Amino acid sequence: MSKSIIIILILITLLSCKTEKSTEIIVIGTLHKPEYNFNSEILFNILENVQPDFILEELDSSFFTSNFRHKNVSNSNERMASEKYIEKYPTTKLRPYEFEGRNEYRINTGSRP
Repeated sequence: MSKSIIIILILITLLSCKTEKSTEIIVIGTLHKPEYNFNSEILFNILENVQPDFILEELDSSFFTSNFRHKNVSNSNERMASEKYIEKYPTTKLRPYEFEGRNEYRINTGSRP
């Protein structure tokens, strides 16, 4: 093969490579219960600034319905903020992020009453 054909093939290969947007993972540490200096409204504002595609909550799937909505009403900062955010931005996905049976495991091992 001539050098020009090799160069053309390399250029075609390089130009056809799809460039993807890099993935950014942001972890937000929270207080579970509202306090005077940290509440669900503050967390909601943080979410609005970050504009996540996914929100992962530290809960196993037993706390969610089959369409990934919370089963129970709770006054935790995370639930109130994420529900408000999902309501305002319905294309954002809410998902559990915890090993299954966490609460039962912790009770059985004595690390939780």
